[in-house]
Amino acid sequence: MDDLTVELGRFRTEPSAIFNTAGVAIYVAPSAQKVPILVGKWLQFVNRRNSNLCDIAITHFVFEKIHPFLDGNGRVGRILMNWQLQKLGYGFAGLISFEDYLEQNRNNYYSTLAIEKKDITEFVEFILETVAQSAQKVILQLQKQEEGKIEDILLPRRAEILAIIREHQVVTFDQIHRRFLSVNSRTLHYDLQDLVRKGLIRKRGATRGSVYAPK
Repeated sequence: MDDLTVELGRFRTEPSAIFNTAGVAIYVAPSAQKVPILVGKWLQFVNRRNSNLCDIAITHFVFEKIHPFLDGNGRVGRILMNWQLQKLGYGFAGLISFEDYLEQNRNNYYSTLAIEKKDITEFVEFILETVAQSAQKVILQLQKQEEGKIEDILLPRRAEILAIIREHQVVTFDQIHRRFLSVNSRTLHYDLQDLVRKGLIRKRGATRGSVYAPK
């Protein structure tokens, strides 16, 4: 077991490469002798005060190209990228991990990482898309949570109106009124306006022929 941890926390001392999911070497890393110098330059770039999302994508790309360790470079690189994103305000309060998107798009991740040209625009765009998709996922999650909270505090009649509209998809005011004959029209109009204001339904049209549909 001692042999397994001899390189723990140390830069590699032998050649290394990046392999794709098929086990094929797609990139040969710099020699072990160059690793300390390259990591030093990488840290200088990372520690610059003015960073942006493109800088984070570039630093991740360069770290993986340096490949400073014998194993775990991908995991360490993604942890460092998450840390940088947190510092920049793109951590989404820990609600989501970028690992999810990267795992679902492993082939694209490795193919863009394998780029040998000096122009790494494709990889930067991939990382920006990762952030954008992750942000969209968080927004949808929060919207669902907020919608659930709103529905929990609806008055029973308004909750029933919402259920009717969701069941039928398109409903007229007369249809709602027929379900609540004991409630006057003005009150029902106010109920519908409240559901529209809360973002749970939408109103189509502005005349007597207007209809209500789920949001």
